[in-house]
Amino acid sequence: MISAEAGLRFEIKPYPWRRAQKLAEHGEGLLWAVVSTPERARHLEFSEPIFPSKVWIVVPVGKAFPYQDIHSLSGKTIAIGGGVYYGEAFATYRDKLFN
Repeated sequence: MISAEAGLRFEIKPYPWRRAQKLAEHGEGLLWAVVSTPERARHLEFSEPIFPSKVWIVVPVGKAFPYQDIHSLSGKTIAIGGGVYYGEAFATYRDKLFN
């Protein structure tokens, strides 16, 4: 584990996103795999990225979705987790191009 390699002891506790973010903002924990946004940067310090992040579009088997760019999502309903940030293009077109 990373903690052993770093000579640290970690206790991993799963929390709902918004609670985990508030705890981190108050110095009561660390967040893992979080995207830096201007809003978050006002309250949190970010390290350099520690691994690349990939995001997939998931659909039922046999219902292939030919994603080309953000405009491929036009008219679609997208399920995402609360507080999740998928980049500037997603944030810009959310509720305009797709729901």
